[in-house]
Amino acid sequence: MVKHYEVVVVGAGFSGIGAGIALEKAGFQDYVILESAGDLGGTWRDNTYPGIAVDIPSFTYSFSFIQNPKWSRVFAPGRELMAYAEHCADQFGLRPHMQFNTRVLKAVFDEEREVWRLDTTQGAIVARYLISAVGGLTQPKLPNIPGLAEFAGKTMHTARWDHDYDLTDKRVAVIGTGASAVQVVPSIAPKVRQLSVFQRTPIWILPKPDREIPSWLKSVFGAVPLAQRSVRAFTSLLFEALLVFGVIYHRQTPWLVRRIEATCRKHLARQVPDAALRAKLTPSYGFGCKRPSFSDLYYPALCRENVSLVTDEIAEVTRSGVRTRDGVLHEIDALILATGFKVFEKGNTPPFEIVGRRGVELGAFWHENRYQAYEGATVPGFPNMFLILGPYSTTGSSWFSMVEAQSTHAVRCLTEARRRRALTIEIKQEPHDAFFQDILRRQKSSLLFNNNCATANSYYFDHHGDAPFMRPSSGLELWWRSRHFDLDHYRFEAPPTPQRSPRASIRKSALGAAMIASGIVAAAALAGCESRTEDASPHCKIDECAGECVDTSTDAKNCGACGHACSPAASCASRACACPTSFMPSAPTFASGLIRTNVAQFPGLVTGVGLIPTGGDKSQAVLVAFNPKTVPVGKDIDLATAKTDVVRIGFGVDVVALTSVRGGYVAKSGTLRLTDACEHGVSGVLSNVETTEVDIFDNFAPIAGGCALAIPTATFTLGSCADAGAGK
Repeated sequence: MVKHYEVVVVGAGFSGIGAGIALEKAGFQDYVILESAGDLGGTWRDNTYPGIAVDIPSFTYSFSFIQNPKWSRVFAPGRELMAYAEHCADQFGLRPHMQFNTRVLKAVFDEEREVWRLDTTQGAIVARYLISAVGGLTQPKLPNIPGLAEFAGKTMHTARWDHDYDLTDKRVAVIGTGASAVQVVPSIAPKVRQLSVFQRTPIWILPKPDREIPSWLKSVFGAVPLAQRSVRAFTSLLFEALLVFGVIYHRQTPWLVRRIEATCRKHLARQVPDAALRAKLTPSYGFGCKRPSFSDLYYPALCRENVSLVTDEIAEVTRSGVRTRDGVLHEIDALILATGFKVFEKGNTPPFEIVGRRGVELGAFWHENRYQAYEGATVPGFPNMFLILGPYSTTGSSWFSMVEAQSTHAVRCLTEARRRRALTIEIKQEPHDAFFQDILRRQKSSLLFNNNCATANSYYFDHHGDAPFMRPSSGLELWWRSRHFDLDHYRFEAPPTPQRSPRASIRKSALGAAMIASGIVAAAALAGCESRTEDASPHCKIDECAGECVDTSTDAKNCGACGHACSPAASCASRACACPTSFMPSAPTFASGLIRTNVAQFPGLVTGVGLIPTGGDKSQAVLVAFNPKTVPVGKDIDLATAKTDVVRIGFGVDVVALTSVRGGYVAKSGTLRLTDACEHGVSGVLSNVETTEVDIFDNFAPIAGGCALAIPTATFTLGSCADAGAGK
């Protein structure tokens, strides 16, 4: 069964959470966040090795709009980052939009229907927009060492830590000396019998200004949010200054990096008295070529009697240990791979096939033509697709500044598409190329290309020799550009104005006649539904959905008003087709009259019923959904002046116009059935109407026992049949 959404977000780490929050803030409700694992959290869900903690101050490593006054330390441990991710998702109500254990296998842009079609492990999904929010540090990178699979002992990557395996009194080897190893080595060294640390490239390490945050200060942060924001501003400014002047303008200010290197060397000298060991731990490349780290524990751990640093090249892994090129076999019981992650390489960025126009696959395109994307967010030939982590999207200071900027970029485009009534958004080639050339020009002055980085073995660099992980700009510039890039750099395309032709509208029935008699018309519009050709009746075949409005007329001669092809013209069946969200009015003109909002049977919505004049003495009863953050339950709303959010009911439904019919309502799949299902409190022409069915599309179904009574003088409530009555 195909599921339909307006927006699909892939990934439920902080990138996906940030994208979801941005969608919520902008009023988008018809979206899903797909996650291949069984829970949210991304890298902080997967990485639980001993000693894991954030490697920049926690005040900076967080969303600017969700501060956490409960951090236990300046550099918070990993479990607190996972708890923070859960808090952010819960605060903005994202969990109902998340679908776990769903791996995206392939995404293909349907050029005819202008939608993305996704193949997943849980079935097919169709969406108008695709946001890739997969993080960069998700797929462990295993070393290419002969015999690795033959080792008879325990093998585990730091990102897949087995907490059931006890390292106590074991002989252990750690391969790798990056950020993960810097944290895990001091954590396990006291408990193992022997620890061999295999180093290919040493890492620059700064003193770690980590402290426990006292309870009184947490209380201050909780009571006076401005205090924590001030601390965040200070730590962010400090990192920003180092980034801008030390990294981006390294050619102009090499003295700054030299001073940082001197600080690192002094730190090494204070903690490692042995000159030979110090020499092995001193990098030959410049500071910043690969991600440095903070630690006061790593160097002392390497000085322990039960710990040895091995710098000879590994020749092979045998069943009993690790053999180096000098012929020495280091016998071990457990092998820990602290070898990092795949980042900008084919198969990881993107982690699934993304096929755009003319069958071009994004991963293959980047692999062959260099990693490139306008503002790190969009690529020509891949309309309606946005990247959170894209080439040159992050400045390196804080992951969250990148997530906020990229989410803002995407939502600006989606909101503009609604305003312009566009179905597709695609970056133009010229501004894309201009951005990429500017990046390449600015890189020439950055540290990455002026500080002997060739020997760093850094994930900052790809196989082209570029550094797509790091944008040569400041975080402030990234923030500004995400909010002020020229929207005309994009091509917003709306469907052509359709010509009138016969089409299916609403099945003529006794109910339809009763509705006309009472001046009420039924219609339904589904946001971003799949375009397809189906038999609407034995007399009518409809090529439906993409960009076409809903014609609510029951008159056969008008059923082509929105351009649906219906042949022969003599008959129109009950097939209400879909408008894209941009075609639905965000602030309809209602007839005057107060209604009282009620809690709907859909989480996060406040609903009411109003009337829209349809000409003459006829009017249309409309279910209206309000944002509960701005329209509280139980408030009287004047529909003549009320500015409503675009209606969001269920999954894929944008606007639902109800008649004076009580019956089932749509949930996730099947058929929308408007039936005379309730027998309570009904009078007049609505008492004896016949059942009608309005087939929307094949992934909607009625809610069992749900009733909807909408009459011109009524307040609207969704509830069970037993609860339905006059005036409800």
